[in-house]
Amino acid sequence: MNERFFSLSKEKQQAIINAGYRVFSQNSYKNSPMSEIAEAAGISKSLLFHYFHNKKELYMFLWDKCADTTICIGLGIAVMMYSLNLIANIADVAEFLKYITPFGYCEGADIVSNGSLDFTLVAIGAVIGIGGIIIAYLKYTKKDIQ
Repeated sequence: MNERFFSLSKEKQQAIINAGYRVFSQNSYKNSPMSEIAEAAGISKSLLFHYFHNKKELYMFLWDKCADTTICIGLGIAVMMYSLNLIANIADVAEFLKYITPFGYCEGADIVSNGSLDFTLVAIGAVIGIGGIIIAYLKYTKKDIQ
């Protein structure tokens, strides 16, 4: 990616990013022309190619940006849920909060018994985690970007 993209105003950067998200989400990768993205961003196709050398580079930039945002949102939600659980454990009047947090249903300490891990519960968690990864892999390998 050309570093000149980052020298653009935040508004122009966001316009290009939003246009890329919009066009790629409405079409497949192969059916998303750079000209349509440029038009949606309000810039020329040649200027878009000046900022991103090709469509794959733009797509991967958007992918990374989306992944970063998703991680931040996920961590924020986890911290909020943990905080609600702490409040529920401290204040009796807020006990109802433990029922809207995952910590109210499963404590991390529950997988430890007699000073060692309960491998049945660890195995169940591992199977669920690996299953989720396999399902995501199968779903996203069907996408048309190589």
